[in-house]
Amino acid sequence: MNTMPRRPYRRPAIATPPPTQSWHFDANAGVLRWASGGEASGLGGGAALALLGAAFVLACVLPCFLITEVLLAAVAALRHTPYTAFGGWSEPLYWLPVLGTAAMAALLIFTLSLAATIEACEFDARSQTLTYTETRPGRRPRINIVPLGAVLSVRPRLMRSHATDGDFAVTLRQPNGRTVEISLARGTPLATLRSHAQWLKTLLADRVEPTLQLDL
Repeated sequence: MNTMPRRPYRRPAIATPPPTQSWHFDANAGVLRWASGGEASGLGGGAALALLGAAFVLACVLPCFLITEVLLAAVAALRHTPYTAFGGWSEPLYWLPVLGTAAMAALLIFTLSLAATIEACEFDARSQTLTYTETRPGRRPRINIVPLGAVLSVRPRLMRSHATDGDFAVTLRQPNGRTVEISLARGTPLATLRSHAQWLKTLLADRVEPTLQLDL
């Protein structure tokens, strides 16, 4: 009886997801570049979040109204006073505060979802500029070029003292004289933040500040 040699078993390769962000540093060109690697969220995502927020508000408020009606009916029964439970629920004015609160919550969440996010940035030592790409849902990406002289400060920032990643909080001086703070490279590991901060000191000197921990 002939037996065929068994082939060694090989586990199937597991596809690893692409990184959500990437850094690129070119020491010869003097360029430090970052890209988020993600796609900008559209209006549909903001609308979905707004609907979820409105549903959450209704889910919290309606049980409170129900408990209030039950308590009022119980108190009326103990006092032997006439009271029609849930009698006002058929009145449109009764639902106006409830629906108004849900609508305000949805509007607030939708407005926050339209805030600009930065998908890429680049520090260029030769041109002495900071270039960053700003996106908003439903709009084309906007590329902003800022001279390094208008960069007032760069701070590696952690949201919590025990966090392992953070971002760069960059304060810029606008042409009209006002200052604005932008967030660059969210989700960057702490070691990478510190490493790039050291290189940025060669460009910005003492304008690169120590790591900031927001919960301290």
